[in-house]
Amino acid sequence: MAAGEDGEPPAGPRDGEAGGTPVVPLGGVGGASSGVPAGPRPTGGGKPVGGGYGRGSGVATGSTGSSSAGGQTGVQCATASSCTLEKRLFDAAVADPSKLERQASISPARGGYKLTRVAPGSAVAALGFRAGDLIVSVNGARLDDDMAALGLYMGLESTRSYNVTYERDGARASKSIALR
Repeated sequence: MAAGEDGEPPAGPRDGEAGGTPVVPLGGVGGASSGVPAGPRPTGGGKPVGGGYGRGSGVATGSTGSSSAGGQTGVQCATASSCTLEKRLFDAAVADPSKLERQASISPARGGYKLTRVAPGSAVAALGFRAGDLIVSVNGARLDDDMAALGLYMGLESTRSYNVTYERDGARASKSIALR
């Protein structure tokens, strides 16, 4: 790799350029929750700006509509690590990114995507996710791997359950989210 004018190695693709990891819903958290079209999208201080979504975009993600008792968010949790989400709400959020933006914001981070904001009363909150959680993988697809994340996104329509691995305060945990 040749050095740039400043002596530093040339940078790879910039955030939002071709070669960036697509932002994907995370089983109702966008997911990912979390789908969201892949493609370039410049960073806007945690707010989406411009065209498609790409790694480094700081885009928002989430799901629409209840409390963990199943009200507006459509989320029901039997335990802290096992929840269900109404498929129609997940599909509506995937089809309309503005609905995702109202639920939570994510930013790329080393090892995955960090939830930078989770709206109180949102499906993301009802699923038990908090601001500061680092989403590491979904169904085994590492979110720091462009091809794995793209494969996850491409399979959203046919996927009915998600196993989300995340880190909170340095501890790793998993959450199963089934669409119903």
